[in-house]
Amino acid sequence: MTFVGIVWATLTIVQQFTYPVYYFFTRTDDEETGKSILRAGIYRFQLSRYDFGEFVAIYFFDKFLRTKIFKYLLYVLFVLIGFYYFGTRQFAIALILVIIMTAFMQSGKTKVLAIIFIAIVATFLIFYRDVLFSKFIELTSDQFNDKDGDVRILCAQYFMFEYWPHWTAVFLGNGRAHSVSSYGLELKNTATSLGFYLSDIGIIGSFNEFGIFYILNVIAFNIKGLRKRYYLEEDKYLRLFFYYSIIILVLVTSYSNGRSIPFYCFLLYFVDKSYEKKLAQKSVQHWDTSVQEQVS
Repeated sequence: MTFVGIVWATLTIVQQFTYPVYYFFTRTDDEETGKSILRAGIYRFQLSRYDFGEFVAIYFFDKFLRTKIFKYLLYVLFVLIGFYYFGTRQFAIALILVIIMTAFMQSGKTKVLAIIFIAIVATFLIFYRDVLFSKFIELTSDQFNDKDGDVRILCAQYFMFEYWPHWTAVFLGNGRAHSVSSYGLELKNTATSLGFYLSDIGIIGSFNEFGIFYILNVIAFNIKGLRKRYYLEEDKYLRLFFYYSIIILVLVTSYSNGRSIPFYCFLLYFVDKSYEKKLAQKSVQHWDTSVQEQVS
């Protein structure tokens, strides 16, 4: 997982400087429509496996806090640069919030060390904010100040309250659209004419696609992942991924993308192994206590 995350960050960063030559992408310049992948000064190749980049940042930040080995911070910084060049604000903001949350969840000298690291990074970002974020800030400001209103809010209102061809869709969803079906063509026309994309409105888009049962399942999945009973002390970092997931629920539809399934399967496997080890330790401790009582 760390290898895939590092490769993802490397390709995302390197191709920024090799453009117009690039080989790995899910978005590309469209010569027919004149659509460019350049946005806010960033080439948005939108490489998949960003969730593995998230894993690298959270895993190595936790590892740094537990070991105090500074080389682990290099992995964290490298992936943060990758998310910057990924060009999607939601993922970067969510990751930064989780890192800040992790820092304040610590105690003693570890907490001080984590806060110092965040303060240094924040100082650097503030000092170079005009270079790094001026176009992103301008883009965000334009979206909020649009005379017709913020397109994401309008999109959320449309798919939340208006686009329900049949009442049963509230429970089962309207479904995943095929590109050449009448439903798919209708959504494509809505995106072209109004700028409304289901992928832009997070859990509301997933609700419209898959219904309320799907949403309840996703929420329950994350709440269960946050329960402390599954984790050993060294595995508590796994809970941070569920905090991250809850943050991005309202921003993106990562759960409904098939490419995310392997990542969450790996994550849940780690949680299972942590719980198994915890039960085994409890069993050994109980046995030791019983033997001591018998000896006494």
